[in-house]
Amino acid sequence: MTVVVTAGNQVFDGVPRSVKTYTGSTATSQQSIDLTYDVHNLGMSTAATVGINIYLLATDDDYEGREVIVQATATGTASLVFTGTATGHLVFAAATDIARMKQFDGIWYVEQNSGATIATATD
Repeated sequence: MTVVVTAGNQVFDGVPRSVKTYTGSTATSQQSIDLTYDVHNLGMSTAATVGINIYLLATDDDYEGREVIVQATATGTASLVFTGTATGHLVFAAATDIARMKQFDGIWYVEQNSGATIATATD
């Protein structure tokens, strides 16, 4: 019997296998979420300044159908913005805030959210 292994992208099947932890920032530039990981621990900022500590969840055709979990692991502030949206984002503030998202047809959809609030203005 011949077995052929073809390279491809990992697809999250509901069991997280890889975790990436980010460092909070006081910069106004966005930090990109690395789609090669399943779970993302956001670095939190204690500054009350609007427009800092922003994470970008970009769409990528190579990761169509991809599910990711984004969570806060400390109290503070972090914003998660999505590619293709002019306004609106998720704001994480408590150490227990968590959201699960899935990319479908080039758009990220929030499938499950516990604690993260939806802001209707841009940072």
